[in-house]
Amino acid sequence: MRIRPRKPRSQDPVRLRPHAVLPVLAVSAALLAGCSAGASDGSELRLIVRDASLREVGADCSGAARYLFIHKGAELVATDSEGTEALRRELPAGTAIKADDLDYGKAERIPTLCSFTLDAPGLVEGETYTFTVDGTEVGEQAFEPGDDDVATLPVPALGDPSLLEK
Repeated sequence: MRIRPRKPRSQDPVRLRPHAVLPVLAVSAALLAGCSAGASDGSELRLIVRDASLREVGADCSGAARYLFIHKGAELVATDSEGTEALRRELPAGTAIKADDLDYGKAERIPTLCSFTLDAPGLVEGETYTFTVDGTEVGEQAFEPGDDDVATLPVPALGDPSLLEK
């Protein structure tokens, strides 16, 4: 009788056990369904805080001055004209973008706006929503994605009469 040395486990062929495979398949299917559920329409919302704060372009940012409540982790909520909640999202980190087209030479910090981009599934094109951030109303506006499927929500709204108040 000849004794063969046993192969180390790492060289054994993989054996699939039916009772172990089914839970893995179920979990994989659930994860894939969850990943695709929120991104089905591909629309995004870009919240632009028009605070003209001095920052480095591309740096992480949050709202400045009277917009300190707009920051990473704050909750953005959109409600429709009937008061029904249509969207609830946590804001990601904002990104500083140029506030104007002026040439500031070698200045490291220039006037910027803080831009937050988040997915907006469920918002209907043309529908008007009231937007709040952490309970503070920041605007009422129709959801109108552009050619790039991104709708812009300026804060304060363009032409906001409260900007004239001192």
